[in-house]
Amino acid sequence: MTGRMSAVAPIIRTTAVGACLLGLLGIVLYFATAKERRIMNMSAADRWKSSTILGAAGPPIDAAAPAKVETATFALG
Repeated sequence: MTGRMSAVAPIIRTTAVGACLLGLLGIVLYFATAKERRIMNMSAADRWKSSTILGAAGPPIDAAAPAKVETATFALG
């Protein structure tokens, strides 16, 4: 019985150390990509606001855009 335990113990130890290292690698990767995830989750308006100079106005064409855009379809023939 002790012969089996002494043969299996290094395998179990190696597996445990490997699992711990994989867990640490996962945690490091999770926190390393946190900024990218935050930027990707921002809406386009938020990204535009954060990248412009404070107090600068947007382009006039954006201010004149209607709130709702309607389109028409014409039949040909």
